[in-house]
Amino acid sequence: MPNGGSDKKAILRALYEKWGFIAVSTSDLLGDHVARKTEVGEAISSQLMNKKPVGDEVVFGVLKHRIAAADCKLNGFAIEGYPKNAVQLRMLADLKFTPDCIIEVECSDETALAWLEKRERSEGRAFSATAWKSE
Repeated sequence: MPNGGSDKKAILRALYEKWGFIAVSTSDLLGDHVARKTEVGEAISSQLMNKKPVGDEVVFGVLKHRIAAADCKLNGFAIEGYPKNAVQLRMLADLKFTPDCIIEVECSDETALAWLEKRERSEGRAFSATAWKSE
């Protein structure tokens, strides 16, 4: 996984515009459920309000439903923000599909920090350069 600040969503949007496949972002999918106040969205809201991470099963269920949709089957899709851990990777592997390609994004710490600081200023997001560390 690229480090935080590599702006994977912007890269995904650019690839979508060039090739027309469906851009699937797990954070956008979860946010959509919260905004629509679905049963899943209510569960997500509850977890976040209690400062708990959204469970792998919930994220996987939302993702699995989305990539099974007709537009993803017809146009293909690219996933951003998943998998984030070994459990999610196993869940994805259990779907038994083979990606046509995997894109690895490399981003220097300096570039990532500059992007995160810019995003903080423009969007009012909380970011602490001293707390951020590349793995």
